[in-house]
Amino acid sequence: MDWARQIHVKSPAEIALMRAAGRVNAEVLATVKALLKPGVSTADLNAAAEAVLRKHKSISPFKGYGHPPFPASITVSINRELVHGIPKKDR
Repeated sequence: MDWARQIHVKSPAEIALMRAAGRVNAEVLATVKALLKPGVSTADLNAAAEAVLRKHKSISPFKGYGHPPFPASITVSINRELVHGIPKKDR
């Protein structure tokens, strides 16, 4: 396999976009982490994440993905859940 053909060197503009997206993601994660405590619903965590995303005019890659479309901006798995848990008010 010709690995050189598989690697796309990013331009400075692409790197700047990736850096900006990484900063938004870091803010979302910090915001959600600050809210984590017993009694806070996963829907509340999702709402906080969506507020940060809206502030930055950003969208989550999860929201609307697939068929049926994923209904939330974050995936939340609690305890024995494996992955891609849907945020809910009652958990």
